[in-house]
Amino acid sequence: MPKSNKRFVAMIMSVMILLIGGILLIVYFTTSVQTKKENKEMLQVFADSYEKNGFPDVIDNLPDLADGEAPPDLSDTDGKPDLSDPPPGFIVNKEEGSEMETSYSHLYEISTFYAVVFDLDGNMKEYFNESSSPFSNEELVKYASDLLDNNDTFHQGKSVTSLVTYGEDYILVTMMDTAATDNAISHLVTNMIIFGAISIVVIFILSFYLAKWVMRPAEVGYEKQKQFISDAGHELKTPISTISANLEVLKREIGQNRWLENISYENERMFTLVCQLLDLAKLESATLELSDVDLSLLCEAVILPFEASAYERGVKFSYHIEKNIHIRGNGVALEKLVSVLTDNAVSHCLTPGEVFIELSQKSGKGRLKVSNTGSPLSEENQKHLFERFYKFDESRVEEKGHYGLGLSIAKAAADEMGAEIYVECQEDKVSFIVDFK
Repeated sequence: MPKSNKRFVAMIMSVMILLIGGILLIVYFTTSVQTKKENKEMLQVFADSYEKNGFPDVIDNLPDLADGEAPPDLSDTDGKPDLSDPPPGFIVNKEEGSEMETSYSHLYEISTFYAVVFDLDGNMKEYFNESSSPFSNEELVKYASDLLDNNDTFHQGKSVTSLVTYGEDYILVTMMDTAATDNAISHLVTNMIIFGAISIVVIFILSFYLAKWVMRPAEVGYEKQKQFISDAGHELKTPISTISANLEVLKREIGQNRWLENISYENERMFTLVCQLLDLAKLESATLELSDVDLSLLCEAVILPFEASAYERGVKFSYHIEKNIHIRGNGVALEKLVSVLTDNAVSHCLTPGEVFIELSQKSGKGRLKVSNTGSPLSEENQKHLFERFYKFDESRVEEKGHYGLGLSIAKAAADEMGAEIYVECQEDKVSFIVDFK
């Protein structure tokens, strides 16, 4: 799979994983918050009811009905329940039209509550424990006492949610059985994880094929462009060599001539440009064979010839290279990389100034740092620095044989070997840094 497709798929996958994960978290969070709010309100209704009417009678304690006797008539003349004087076993929860009645009054009615009343000194006075409760009376009192000792006003435990309220002469610990709700939320979380994972897998497969389909035209065009550069470069080498040979013949016949010198200069520029284009096309199109490379020896061999160039320009040239730094890379690409960065530093160093090259190793990773005295680069220049034919110093680069391809070659070489290349600017120093794996 081409690198462009891989990057496209990775980008889509990252976005979709974050999106799906975010949606699932929002669903879980909002569900939990809403459930907590409803539970707390229902517990508060029970507590309010206790303050008005005490504990309700359980259904088993309702008055027995004689044979043929109808149940209590709870309707008034307009057909609505009349709860002004409720019979045993009924609780007046909230007034008519309230949020409780309109939203989840039925949920309140079918919920199971337990409660323990303490005096203000923490001594148990009475308790309410239905027959369906999973607690024995002793367990219920101890559980409520522990909650009171922990000063938890509202607590969500395993299958039990509790609320502590204070009256004038009592402390009420109300508990509600939430086993069904907790089980539903558990299933919700499980299903979200399962279907979220399935969605991610499906999206991965779709994005894989979508990337191939979307990127195919651009990829074909890019491959044709690289092939054209390579073919054109090889074809241009022949006429350039011919021109160079003819110039030598003309120089011997007619001697020095400013027109011949101009042709020779432009021919050399063309040759350098073609060679750089071929280097770039080769690095971008070929899959490099990687092997163990002694980067210390390679750097010493590559940078030594530049001492003379630095001396001619009046630039101080120094370096520090740690011994026996080995990386997995390609020797030819590494030579190009080190050569380009060193040549760039010497060529763009302000005079008088200094070029300093450092090769070090930290945490098992090699780092090449090439620094020179120079004016800091603007953020705009740093963004485009590694683009083809980008020249931030138009007034000086052409006379040095620089055409905006050197750093592109360095970037391509670093990318092919999985290294990271970037620039850092200080007050009077510009540093190009390559971090190798």
